[in-house]
Amino acid sequence: MKTTAWRTRGVSLIEALVALAVMAFGLLGVVGMQATLRSNSDVSKQRAQAVRIAQQEVENLRAFEQLASGGVANFADIADVAGQVVVDPNLITNATYTRSVVVMPAAMAASAPKLKTVTLRVTWQDRAGQTPEISLVSSIAGIAPELAGSLGLPGDRSPAQRPLGRHVAIPPGAVDQGDGTSIFAPPGAPPGLTWVFNNTTGVITSLCLPAAPCVASDLLVLSGHVRFATGAAPTPAEGEFPSDAALPGVGVAVDLTVPAVSTETCFKQAFATHVSYFCALPTTALPPSKWSGRAVLTGLPISAALADVNAARYKVCRYTPAQNHVPPLGNTSHPLDYVNVTGPLANQNFLVISAGDGAVAFDCPADGPSAFINSNTYRHQPLL
Repeated sequence: MKTTAWRTRGVSLIEALVALAVMAFGLLGVVGMQATLRSNSDVSKQRAQAVRIAQQEVENLRAFEQLASGGVANFADIADVAGQVVVDPNLITNATYTRSVVVMPAAMAASAPKLKTVTLRVTWQDRAGQTPEISLVSSIAGIAPELAGSLGLPGDRSPAQRPLGRHVAIPPGAVDQGDGTSIFAPPGAPPGLTWVFNNTTGVITSLCLPAAPCVASDLLVLSGHVRFATGAAPTPAEGEFPSDAALPGVGVAVDLTVPAVSTETCFKQAFATHVSYFCALPTTALPPSKWSGRAVLTGLPISAALADVNAARYKVCRYTPAQNHVPPLGNTSHPLDYVNVTGPLANQNFLVISAGDGAVAFDCPADGPSAFINSNTYRHQPLL
């Protein structure tokens, strides 16, 4: 009888313990990693909430409703805020946030921008007992809320922003011909005289008369309005909204120096409280077409000096953003002398004031501090 020996195979107790020990060390690493991930996730969530709190406060400060102090949110009252506990039912983290505001105002002089630099700091305590902090820095401009919509307008006044899709210098009364041109009969011109404008450039390309072929031209229009504040000494408010009656006989002429020395009389249309004027000015033959000169008011007894106090004489002010004869934007800002004008100009407006009251000489009104438009004027006739 043969006996068969069986081999017993299996895992010894020592091998099992070693395997459990290796697995235990691995699991400890996984547990540590999970704890780290949880902590990092918690910190990330807290930081995101802190950024949201700071951004929300910046937008709240931007959303002022007026510039001066009052009963509503306003630019003037944007000031420092010490550590303030944030109460927000939408917060979903397990931290308490503290918010502070530091405001650095810029100079508020007339020549400086009204600007405040705001630093928002948000702090909180995390699980490790540390106090992290995030900061946001932003600038808030003191621009009247009424003008907020203008921030969406392109600086180049693209065709989408032009009246009737045409160049801004083309008078609104011009009739679109449907071929890229508009025709306009300037008020006060000889019967039947019309100007043909290029809708894109605003240049007068033709002059037309009845029963005669149109004559090709290269003329640049200069237009605007003359308003009147001829009562007492004019104030900034009267400069912004002049309402005195228009004086009879007032006109506008342009004393040209380029392309040649000459005087061009402008066409005009008189209304109850203002006079509108339209000038078609010749330009140089060689490109770029341009002209230079000075626009002056006619038909008035104008003072010979700024010191004149005679109530029977008048002074002429021009609307311009600068208290000098060379505005920062050159020709478009209505200077004393136009230099090398290469495009049409509109809204070149004037204000007529009395020379004085017999004892005190009047001067051109500056822009009012609370006005939301720039109504600044500067002396034009006389200059000294």
